[in-house]
Amino acid sequence: MDTEIIINLLVSLAIGVIIGFEREWKTQAQAGKTYDAGLRTFAVVSFLGGISAVLSNAITPLILPALALGLSSIIFISYRLSAKKSEDFGYTTEVTLLLVFAIGAFAAIGYKIEAIAFAAIVVTLLRLKSKLHVYIKALDADEVNSTIQLLLLAAVAIPLLPNKDIGPGGAINPRTIGILILLIAGISYFGYFSVKLFGNRLGIFLTALLGGLTSSTAVAVAFSKMASANKSASPVLLGGGISLAAAMMGPRLLIMVGILNYSLLPFVSPVLITITVIPMSAVIWIALQYQKNNIPATTLELKNPLQLDSAAIYGIVLSILFLVVHFIETYFGTAGVYALAATSGIADVDAISITLAKSAIPVGDKLTLQIAANGILIAVFANTIVKAIISQIIGGWRLAKWSGSILLLAFLAGIAIHLVIY
Repeated sequence: MDTEIIINLLVSLAIGVIIGFEREWKTQAQAGKTYDAGLRTFAVVSFLGGISAVLSNAITPLILPALALGLSSIIFISYRLSAKKSEDFGYTTEVTLLLVFAIGAFAAIGYKIEAIAFAAIVVTLLRLKSKLHVYIKALDADEVNSTIQLLLLAAVAIPLLPNKDIGPGGAINPRTIGILILLIAGISYFGYFSVKLFGNRLGIFLTALLGGLTSSTAVAVAFSKMASANKSASPVLLGGGISLAAAMMGPRLLIMVGILNYSLLPFVSPVLITITVIPMSAVIWIALQYQKNNIPATTLELKNPLQLDSAAIYGIVLSILFLVVHFIETYFGTAGVYALAATSGIADVDAISITLAKSAIPVGDKLTLQIAANGILIAVFANTIVKAIISQIIGGWRLAKWSGSILLLAFLAGIAIHLVIY
């Protein structure tokens, strides 16, 4: 027998053992509750799935569906008999058995890594079953509606948007705008449940940290909207959250530039490190002050978890900015790189940074490393100022006093470092 087939079948068996271990442990942890399916049953079923897949490939494709149908019949009969003896009508174990059979077959045909990943997801869902039930019961109507709306936006609306450039010069891509709207809405949604599950302080900082890895501007919009909608919200915490998200812009760009054009790193690193260290230091100071003085985090009056209105407005603004960028690029040409960088940085630093990093070369008549670096840093400076303005216009002076001050300090320090070095 082929060694690869043996390895695949052993993976099938191991998957059944892992999931069966969880089911048997669950059975023993619940006194008075018994299952016919434990570790051995799951191991055998998974191995059966693997064997049937191998035989189907070697003899006839009918073997796999035939054995799957036979197993389904046995599981159904077993469930009906056990349901008559017990008042527990749950069928998680029975469905999991069928799933294990399929995963075992999946591993046997060569998709070992994917099968192991699926098994890990199944085990995680089984372990979190009780907690998931508790969380779902705790949801109110608005939270359920927001969850459904977010799923529809991600799985239905955005895929239907055309993924092509339209408008003057192809400046607007509907799919790109839709993804940005989803990003804003997703950050608001994640922030809502982070605060609800982990408390104001940890929830805000966790959302800022993760959101800043994708779009610190989106975090600034979402948190400013949160400050505006919740007058009792702590401007210190939300301002610290905006600053933390802004601090993530530096590492994100360093990684991006390092991957796309390593030669650019010496030109941009000093400034990007500076605009990371200053907001991060301010956030650490805020966190220490709260802990040292035992300051209670002001309670947020959580409302709609999905801020679709803010996200939609942001999408419209981005569309307008894309048109402005096209206008500048058309009328200024190559000489307008800095103007283009500043305009692009208003909405997003990633797009212009990727473009400049990929286009830059060490010497020659084309875009040089120094010009590309200057363009990236101009976009960063513009974006930093924009986040401060967003916090003031949307969130008000109470929020801007903290986030605006921190971001302005980072902006001035970054400018100073750039002027001193270059």
